Amino acid sequence: MVDIWSGIGAELSKPSGEWLYRVGGEVRGPVPIKVLAEKLIKGELSLTTPVAVEGGDFYPVVQVTAFAVHITEAKKAARKRNAIKMRRVMMVLGLMLIAGGGVGGFFIYKEYKQDAHERVLAEKKRLDDERLKEEERQKRGKLELVALVTLGTAEEVKIKAEPKRGVAPKSKGITKPGSKEPVEETPAGKSDQMVSSCERGTNDILGALSKHVSKLNVCVVEEKKGPEGNLLPAKLVIEFVVRPDGKVVDFGIDDRHYRTGPLKNCMTKVFNTIKYDAAGGSNCPVTLPLNIGS
Repeated sequence: MVDIWSGIGAELSKPSGEWLYRVGGEVRGPVPIKVLAEKLIKGELSLTTPVAVEGGDFYPVVQVTAFAVHITEAKKAARKRNAIKMRRVMMVLGLMLIAGGGVGGFFIYKEYKQDAHERVLAEKKRLDDERLKEEERQKRGKLELVALVTLGTAEEVKIKAEPKRGVAPKSKGITKPGSKEPVEETPAGKSDQMVSSCERGTNDILGALSKHVSKLNVCVVEEKKGPEGNLLPAKLVIEFVVRPDGKVVDFGIDDRHYRTGPLKNCMTKVFNTIKYDAAGGSNCPVTLPLNIGS
């Protein structure tokens, strides 16, 4: 340890000679350095105890070079005393616990068990509250999700029939120019497009499609975030074909502003995921309106 009090006097670093020490304002000594060292190691003196050689000034022990070795030993001894003291305290507490026997142990166990039970109940309540909040959040999210897009009614759904190949249109009572033979005329409201059959009803079309309205709503929400989102009409007419195997193909939007672009691409992806049950008959070309909320 370097003597930070350089220039005080050479005798401060000499282990020999007689020393004075001050306790509570009382100066004691002179005594040999060996006596002071023993008191320091035993804990009778602290590292801040003022010491001085005879005729010199007082300085704390920790600042005097002559006591450097003794200070190290004193610190080790202090740590040992503290460890012994701690072991004694733990031993006394252990004996008191044993002496208390069943009564003390019972109350300690009961208190611990009660605290544990309360912690479990508190944690359960916290988890339940979080679950309810999450369910409420999801519920609000679903309500918000379907708020913008709704499907048209069953009366608004149009299912066309594809013409059968090789079937020519028929007419009745009409004479072609240059011909004397009358041609059979097509009955009112009938055409070659009504020859094939689609075995899906409007409720079937709406039933499967309603499960994907939330996804269509996402497309509309994203479109509304764009620079021309406020131009979306209140109703969009969409077209698609349901094949007999249930796959949906040929999706389109019957609006020249949205026949291409992000909204069309987004909804096309949604319709590519829609799957109807297999059915007989031909392809079913469907036209229906989507109602767009503000």
